[in-house]
Amino acid sequence: MSSIKTLCGSVKSEFYRIIISPKTYFSVICIVIVLLLNAQMNGIYEVNDTVYYLMIALAENMNLILILCVTLSFSTLFLDDWKRKYVLLAIERTGTKNYAAAKVIACFIGSWFVSFAGIHIFLGLLSLKIPFIGEQYEGNLWSGYSDLAASDFPYLYVLLVVSVLAAGYAFWAVVGVLISSYFTNIFMTVGLTVIMAYYILTMTTPICPYMINIGIIGFARDLGLGVFGNFFYSIAFFLLLSGFAGFLFCRRMKRRVSGEIH
Repeated sequence: MSSIKTLCGSVKSEFYRIIISPKTYFSVICIVIVLLLNAQMNGIYEVNDTVYYLMIALAENMNLILILCVTLSFSTLFLDDWKRKYVLLAIERTGTKNYAAAKVIACFIGSWFVSFAGIHIFLGLLSLKIPFIGEQYEGNLWSGYSDLAASDFPYLYVLLVVSVLAAGYAFWAVVGVLISSYFTNIFMTVGLTVIMAYYILTMTTPICPYMINIGIIGFARDLGLGVFGNFFYSIAFFLLLSGFAGFLFCRRMKRRVSGEIH
């Protein structure tokens, strides 16, 4: 019980740091600007609505840019502590496992919220020009969730799709934290995270089965499980991968802090 209480306290402290950090809001602004620029380059037609435009704006070639926007802020959670020599003090107070777990939990949830908020702000701004939800749903829709677009509550379609997309970006932010325990340099951390994302997303998407394919699941593709089956499987998939990355981060950080790695 004491360990759980300590972990909850550490997570609360991490969330407070995220909330007051300018980097968090910088990431949201970057996501909004990138999507708006992409919308402007592709053209916006008044006959469409934002539900239709969601897939157009978030074409797969945008994934790396959005991963970069999120990683810039959240992959530095450990780097900031390391540079300020705060890590040893925090571990002495909470323990290695609690410290690592708090970082990973705060990173995943924080980056998920930033991605979710950034995409929704973009959709809100876009709705000033075109309808947010129109009467027709033709053209590009995520096939695994398309039934919701024609339901009595079509926003649920947007909610589920954006949640899955945000979970994919959050996973890469956690990978960034893991890489930061190997290379305590922001440029190396961010650069290697984006490079790794590029190779995995481009190399595994054509060859890996749907059920374990990061690229397909991260882009909210249809997994053949039904609407809510697709959703819960995708979220659980990225939570599991993030947990594994967090486990590796804990082991690596423990070695670095103990002086085995310099």
